[in-house]
Amino acid sequence: MILRRGSETLLQQTRTRLLQMFERNIHDRFILCLAHITARDTGYPQLAAVFMVRVTSLLPTLPGDFRWRALQILVSRTDTALGMEAMELWMHLQPLLPQLLATRDEHIQEESLLLIQLLLCKIEEASVIRTTIDILMNAALSLTSSTAQKLFLETLAWIYDNKPAQRDYRTELRGYLLKALSDDSEVIRKQASQFWSGAGRLDSDPIHRLVDILSPSFYAKSIESTWLGSIISLLLQLCEASVDYNRPLAEPLDPTIQFRAVDMNSIATGTGVGTLLQYVPMGMIRATQTPAFSLTQSIATSADSSDTMNFQFAFPSSVTLALEEISESPQGSMFM
Repeated sequence: MILRRGSETLLQQTRTRLLQMFERNIHDRFILCLAHITARDTGYPQLAAVFMVRVTSLLPTLPGDFRWRALQILVSRTDTALGMEAMELWMHLQPLLPQLLATRDEHIQEESLLLIQLLLCKIEEASVIRTTIDILMNAALSLTSSTAQKLFLETLAWIYDNKPAQRDYRTELRGYLLKALSDDSEVIRKQASQFWSGAGRLDSDPIHRLVDILSPSFYAKSIESTWLGSIISLLLQLCEASVDYNRPLAEPLDPTIQFRAVDMNSIATGTGVGTLLQYVPMGMIRATQTPAFSLTQSIATSADSSDTMNFQFAFPSSVTLALEEISESPQGSMFM
């Protein structure tokens, strides 16, 4: 079916045909045709305006793929809808959102979260914001895909930034966004870190930032177990912003330098420490050290007394440290 813009006759015929499909309970064909006609990028979403309530009423009974396409229809129309139309859609959709977000179908979860984002941009009522936050919080553990988790956190962050008037849920959102810094999901941690790194949210001066995040407004009892890790993460973000963050700690070593293993045999007796380095190849540096403390445990010398331990008090003794450089020899040094 080809739908040309501006053709009122064709638009009316299309509406009539779609309405007939709905009334005859041919819901699968109705959803497929309307989804193709109202596609977000290439379709005509305005046609879905008269079918929004009908599409919403079908959501609980549609199978997986058709439910996903029905949500696409709602998203395409909501993107261009006005405030009153968006509010009407919310009233019909709100009882269905917990079920949609709890489904195991990742595509349905993602379209539902995208639909919530679009509706929040067009609705100002505080009660809707409060209800949406409760729905999202209850569905947090059901979101399995990385895309759904990202959309979920984006929605909370958008509410936090764009609906600052209601302090009650702003404190709750701040707590969750802080807790997300220690989330098990790497996607959530990265998204939360990017959020808090945004301009204007936290001071870039280390002292001022420390004062801000130690204030009572950045603490909630619900995040007590992860609070310390979260504020440390916020402080370490300043390190990432430094020009020295990606700079190597040391210059690369000369590729001509090679290393080889050195055999360091250590022998201890029952009354003290023997020679720490029994074998030092020629050309090496030998360190001779008298221990600062005598052993508090006698090491058995026979197989029969291998499990016997004689604990004694530790007495300080004099410490001498001498570094003796062995003269060079044909064997070379430890760097070959």
